[in-house]
Amino acid sequence: MRVTGPGPQAERSRETRQTHLRETHPARLKRPGRVQAARAKRRPREGLECRPPRWGHVPAIGPPTAPLDAAQHTAAGQGPQPSGRSQQRRGRTGSQAGLGRSRTGVSAAQRTVRRMWAATNLLIFDAAPHRCAELDGRLRQRGLAPTRVSVPGTDPPPLKGFDLAVIALDGSPNGARPALERALRDLVTAHVATIVWGAGDELRPAGGPLVDWVAADAGVEEVLGRVGALVRYAPLVRRLQREMENLARLGEQLTRHFDELDQEMRLAGRLQRDFLPREFPPAGPFRFHTIYRPATWVSGDMYDVFRIDEDHVGLFIADAMGHGVAAGLLTMFMRQALVAKRVNGKAYRIVSPADALQGLHECLTQQHLPNCHFVTAAYGILDTRNATLRLARGGHPYPLRLSPAGDVSEVTSVGSLLGLPEVPTEFEVTELRLRPGEKLLFYTDGMEDLLLVPRTQSGEVTRFTPDLLAWASQPAGELISAVNSRLDHAAGSLNPADDVTLLLLEHAGEP
Repeated sequence: MRVTGPGPQAERSRETRQTHLRETHPARLKRPGRVQAARAKRRPREGLECRPPRWGHVPAIGPPTAPLDAAQHTAAGQGPQPSGRSQQRRGRTGSQAGLGRSRTGVSAAQRTVRRMWAATNLLIFDAAPHRCAELDGRLRQRGLAPTRVSVPGTDPPPLKGFDLAVIALDGSPNGARPALERALRDLVTAHVATIVWGAGDELRPAGGPLVDWVAADAGVEEVLGRVGALVRYAPLVRRLQREMENLARLGEQLTRHFDELDQEMRLAGRLQRDFLPREFPPAGPFRFHTIYRPATWVSGDMYDVFRIDEDHVGLFIADAMGHGVAAGLLTMFMRQALVAKRVNGKAYRIVSPADALQGLHECLTQQHLPNCHFVTAAYGILDTRNATLRLARGGHPYPLRLSPAGDVSEVTSVGSLLGLPEVPTEFEVTELRLRPGEKLLFYTDGMEDLLLVPRTQSGEVTRFTPDLLAWASQPAGELISAVNSRLDHAAGSLNPADDVTLLLLEHAGEP
């Protein structure tokens, strides 16, 4: 069964609801069309054409059509056309809404300006009472409460906290000049923006970049305009000043921290130098000379000359990767890990240079050093009885043999880097006999540019610098002085790129 309209039951329910409303809420039935009008507003109005917004123009789409009259609107189901009076009323409502927004915006801007003026601390130095009275009154009308100080007379308050100042004069300062100069210098020192109104050239030497000079014939309006400009930028200046103060405090903390770090590094470098030998053991006709110049406070280079027994002296030089604290700690570990002889009861056995470097390599690999730290080293045992030297090296630059005639040659041997567990090790022992007048030069890679000509191809024969060839025939003391002088005058000597260490063995016996 199809129902086309509300049944009797629906009619009775509607009557019941209206009776209940009449008894309980009679006011709601005085305007019966109120609910229906609200519902009609919420209901979508179908068939109405979209009107363009009042604030712009929307181009028509399609051919132009003539407007419909009231009868056509009714026939089309769109309802009666709005009257011209209702359209005028709608236009007035929109204009009033826009005007209200404009008034609100202007009022907010005015309140912001007043807050800026009220938050500004202004100091006036009164050296012209008639000018200051007018200026003070005009400033107070704008919401500013300046602090007024008579000059000469009242001492000014502390300048900290003031945003700007005005010094008002009427021509030459005369007797107030010393007080005004002192006040102007204090304002410049405190970084307070200052307007000097009506002064001659007498006070200009005491001014600065934050001082603005206004002529004596300028009116109050010009001074107010300049004060207004400074007031506008006062919040920014205060914020920048706070940031500068924070940066200054941070700078002081960093300076104190770096001073402490510098003292610690100085102490570490001094301690490292204390571990190096200050005096060398007597070794018959042999003499030892050294150069030790760290790139920073702590060096990654080290050397040692020590007695093994009555007839043997050990020579050790090492270079840890890099320089600084980490490399310095590694060099101290290497010196303690080097074993020169093994004692068994009352007997002992001198460890060969190859075995000593192998043991040092194993000690380093057992530490599992991070970042692939490696070490180069050279170790020799000098027999003072027959002037022979047994030598082994581990990745270190070849020692240089210098003859009295000025000839230079490398003492070559096979040797791998120390401290790399994945690299197979091999240390070859070389034995040589030193003749009187000969010298043996050990050095680290920081001196290669001074002693060797850079190679352009791999496998190229080593060539020596003219300086080294000239120094080779000189006595050991003169050679050390010449090298130090060249290092002192080299480019970048105050901030060297790498540590420099040299150990020189000289046979000073009679030929």
